[in-house]
Amino acid sequence: MTHSRFIATLCVLLLLAATFAVATSTTYVVGSCLPSLPSYHSISDALAAVPPPVTIRVCPGTYNEQVEITYGVTLAGISSGNSGQAIIAPPAGGLVVNATVENGSAAAAQVWVNGASGPVNISDLTIDATGNGNPTAFIIGVLYQNSAGTVNHITTRYQNTNTGGIGIWLEGGASNPSVTIENSSIHDFDYLGIAAETAHTATPELTATIKNNTVVSNVLFIDGISLGAGESCTVSGNLVMGMTVGIQSVEGSSGSISNNTITNISNGFGIEVSGAQSVTSNRLYGVAQAGIALGANSGPVTENIITNSPVGIDMGCAQGLNVHSNTLIDTVTGLNGVANGTQSVNSYYNVGTIANTNCL
Repeated sequence: MTHSRFIATLCVLLLLAATFAVATSTTYVVGSCLPSLPSYHSISDALAAVPPPVTIRVCPGTYNEQVEITYGVTLAGISSGNSGQAIIAPPAGGLVVNATVENGSAAAAQVWVNGASGPVNISDLTIDATGNGNPTAFIIGVLYQNSAGTVNHITTRYQNTNTGGIGIWLEGGASNPSVTIENSSIHDFDYLGIAAETAHTATPELTATIKNNTVVSNVLFIDGISLGAGESCTVSGNLVMGMTVGIQSVEGSSGSISNNTITNISNGFGIEVSGAQSVTSNRLYGVAQAGIALGANSGPVTENIITNSPVGIDMGCAQGLNVHSNTLIDTVTGLNGVANGTQSVNSYYNVGTIANTNCL
């Protein structure tokens, strides 16, 4: 081998080695459970490291901090020994206001994904707001603002303040980000479990998929899953228990609500729809007012099973609604507010009044 060829080969090997070193060094660990990786005492320190991490693995333990993420990264809790719970909890002095949400309100976000330059994927973490200090602001477990990514297998809990606690808040923006919330446990909040909000513009600003989550709270006058205007949301396979409204959408939203189980709604509606979502194949049991309440622009409502509620489906006296092939069991009134005396074709079992045509 000539000297020049040897030098060229050596340079290539050194370049490959340097590339490999950079690639491996961008996986960091928070805690001491993976001694082979560069380690940090806090998630915030790992996010601020140079070069920026591609992946941050979080050892079991409690991390008292508020985290802000501004670039694409994977943040994942891991198991070590006999423990599998990495907890993000408030700092010693309580949570502080660090964000402003789209309606101009102040928010204290525990994990804030703020206009991230790439997808932010968060998994296997517990976001606990115990000891939050009751700031005069929304307390939000996980806040995505104009950022894409996936939240998978996380727990949010005890986001409680003066009726301003929210488990997960998704907010769209000019980039029309796509966010998925899946396989997660959202509980003990006092305002909203999962909220998808936008600036209420005609231009689509958020695409959200909310699937296979458990959303539970026993506080009255709150919503399990709330869908705002200017977005397309797929809401499927969730278990929603307690609260005033299980799933609510406002006018200007679109998408689908399907295959959810909603129960023990002690003060309101199982599903309340003013947007253009289709509502299909949901199971609702023990709802205080109506299993499903519809607005004038609601999409098709089909193949739902509603049991043990005063009203099965409240059609709100709106004309032209596509409501059929639902099963109504053990309700006082099957359909309420049926416009012009028309009825849709559904199955009724042990229903006192099939249809109430009480519209003016």
